Amino acid sequence: LDEPITVDELAEKACMSKPTFFRYFKKMVGMSPVDFVNTKRMQLAKQLLTRERKPVGDIGYAVGYKNPSHFIRSFKKYYGFTPKQYQKQILSN
Repeated sequence: LDEPITVDELAEKACMSKPTFFRYFKKMVGMSPVDFVNTKRMQLAKQLLTRERKPVGDIGYAVGYKNPSHFIRSFKKYYGFTPKQYQKQILSN
């Protein structure tokens, strides 16, 4: 998850056209490949924020975000709070 993943690469590995891969993936998994990867990255980020006392930017980088601001915005959009807010809440319990 820390590496860039494109639908084009996934479709090529599956020996399918991009639209066919996208359609089959969504039918089998229930979400688009992009949404699936982003969901997995956010789940991993939440685990890392819980287990490790690393800066938020390092956690973002570890799950594939090269820009800390983009990671923070994505995390907040997904969970409703920033990674730092989550980390403070977990560490205070």
